[in-house]
Amino acid sequence: MRNVLYFLNGSIGDFLMALFLMENIHMSPNGGDTRLFVVTPRNKKLFQALARAYPYVNLIEASRSTPYGLAVLARFIFTKNIVMLPPTPGTLPLRAKIIAKLLALMPESTTLGFIGKKGEKEGWFDHGLVFDTSVPYHATMIALAREAGFSAVKEKPTFTHKKDTAVLARYQLTEKNYTVIHPCAATEGRGMYDEELARLILAVSEKSGLPVMVTGGTNDRERIGGILNGHAFPNAVHNCAGELSVDDLVNVLAGARWYIGVDTGITHLASFLRVPTLVIAHHGTPHWLPFYNENAHILYTVDGCAHNINEGKGHLEECRTGRVRPLLRVPEGVYMGAVDEFYGSSI
Repeated sequence: MRNVLYFLNGSIGDFLMALFLMENIHMSPNGGDTRLFVVTPRNKKLFQALARAYPYVNLIEASRSTPYGLAVLARFIFTKNIVMLPPTPGTLPLRAKIIAKLLALMPESTTLGFIGKKGEKEGWFDHGLVFDTSVPYHATMIALAREAGFSAVKEKPTFTHKKDTAVLARYQLTEKNYTVIHPCAATEGRGMYDEELARLILAVSEKSGLPVMVTGGTNDRERIGGILNGHAFPNAVHNCAGELSVDDLVNVLAGARWYIGVDTGITHLASFLRVPTLVIAHHGTPHWLPFYNENAHILYTVDGCAHNINEGKGHLEECRTGRVRPLLRVPEGVYMGAVDEFYGSSI
């Protein structure tokens, strides 16, 4: 029996991609004798709820503030391990590299990590993969699984969950008859500003004639409530920020007719669920955008681009010229045009 330990940074999007990696390893013909662990510095309870349909994925929360988790990791020093460190545009913390080395001391243990695109040597890893930001993040996870000796059974991410429409009944909604808008991100610049959010909700409400669910975190609830209270909308608009359980959020997303969101982990969750999605990638990260979702319409603005083009992976790669974070805010007229197009053709 061997262990796979994948270290992540603690974000929802990062964890969803880790689930995709673990699912591929689990489904691989040689994955049956492998125990799978995701090591996170935070959000263990949240991730356990997201992974409810993936019983073979085990969570360990370990950081300087969780000494118990570090003690759990210490038990792996004398076992056979495949230790994976995530791709990152910057430099991994020295602490993470040291822990990875300690967990790979036993014979037949190994470490996998990422090196710069130039291919410089990285002595910390037994297997160093080139981190190429022109490759979508989910494809990088496939490459990581293959480098570790596993087959990539799934080429695109999906998400398994238990369907429960009770949350829809609570809001007097029916499946495929409402829109979800997720306007907030970890940093203000990647989210929607107050007035543009109000105009977006009004446009969606008017054009669709259907209810709108606005989602977000607990810290977003007061701000979203203030925006909604300051405007009149022709159809019901529900402020769900901070009041949905993980299971309820998944079922709200899965049941939506359309999802509109900024470049954040919840948008990846909607794309894993294959919900028809409009991604407004304000200051987004190109290799993280969910081009794997064939139902996604992804909008962006490349800094310095003179082509007046705001969509398409090919154009994005052509104009960003290798820069990791070249994206600016998407003009309001661009995403409002996409809203017009969607509801004009589907209502």
